[in-house]
Amino acid sequence: MLRARKKRAGKAMPTKPEAALATAAEQRRPAVGGNRGMAALRAKRGSLANAAYTQIRDEILRGTFKIGDILSRRHLAEMLNMSFIPITEALQRLEAEGLVESRPRIGTRVRIPTEEDIRGTYEIREALEAQSARLCASNITAEEKKQLKKSAEHLDHLYFAGQSEADPVFLFSVHTYHMQFHMRIAEIAGCIGLSKAIEKE
Repeated sequence: MLRARKKRAGKAMPTKPEAALATAAEQRRPAVGGNRGMAALRAKRGSLANAAYTQIRDEILRGTFKIGDILSRRHLAEMLNMSFIPITEALQRLEAEGLVESRPRIGTRVRIPTEEDIRGTYEIREALEAQSARLCASNITAEEKKQLKKSAEHLDHLYFAGQSEADPVFLFSVHTYHMQFHMRIAEIAGCIGLSKAIEKE
């Protein structure tokens, strides 16, 4: 009779120690919905950090945040309507790229480049863009050459107009178009690593 009670559908029922172990294992097992929720949260945070990075970077290049300006996390969080976490991640990425710097008792600020920094940046860009142009010349098609020539003429026109233009928004748009022009050359060159290096510099 006792043996019959311990069986259900031909299968032995677990003893109390076995049942306790099974319950503990079940409690330690992460819920599928919880995993998805954490993944969604990480994706959202990464998306916010990328958005913060792009916005802060553009404001620096546009001149809204000038050289030496303090970048308060609280102010940036309020301006971008974000928490401190994506702002901090964005500033860390910008510091790794050399656009901002952290100093004791000062905090994070737009980096103040030295004369050597500026000279080094131009020398690196010269080397990268020269190699990019060499590879581009070997790979370019007739149609791509026509498009690049048209873009170069438009860029010359923008630079000519910018000589008498003090609007920072316009100057930023010229800088952006100039960067896109060189990135297009690097794209035609067919070297992903070279494209990334030029974009970083």
